[in-house]
Amino acid sequence: MEYQNIDFGDVNIEGKDRYPEYRLVFPDPPVGKTVLDVGCNLGYYCFQAHSEGASWCLGIDNHSAFIETANEVKYRLKHKTLEFIQADILFDEHDYGTFDVVLMLYVVHHFTKLEDVKRVVKRCYEMANEVVIFGVLNPVKLSASSQWLTNRKGNKKLALSSKFFTQLFPDKSISIQHSNVDERSIIKVWKY
Repeated sequence: MEYQNIDFGDVNIEGKDRYPEYRLVFPDPPVGKTVLDVGCNLGYYCFQAHSEGASWCLGIDNHSAFIETANEVKYRLKHKTLEFIQADILFDEHDYGTFDVVLMLYVVHHFTKLEDVKRVVKRCYEMANEVVIFGVLNPVKLSASSQWLTNRKGNKKLALSSKFFTQLFPDKSISIQHSNVDERSIIKVWKY
């Protein structure tokens, strides 16, 4: 479970420091905001947003071990405005309601069909009141809107450029910020 570093007082799970990317996602503290994190892993972004004043955070992930760990951390920290549930956003049609901010960070490259990615991206957009924020792989190198890339292990991964999002949401304001971590980018699609 080395994907996210969780360090809040007496609760510590060693992993990669996601704080620099968190600051790209939330340059200002999300005080009073509601946050949905799709593919939350151990819940780092929810815990951090909560610590900065978010009013409600929901993390969903399809891996039960991640959700169990996130709920254990939540329990130990006694946070009542956080919830973590096991679900697969691709197949789960549960109505989660709407949130000020919807995150889908570094999830789309795990999909095997571009049609599924479009469906889930649109669903996330529909659940956002203000902005939906995507973390994507290798968008700087892409000339197309999407491309299948082969990683070091020989696995195919889907990379999306900002062009993918401008084609999907042609009349929306879209911003892109490049991370210094693993050639990743944060793409924000604003609702207004």
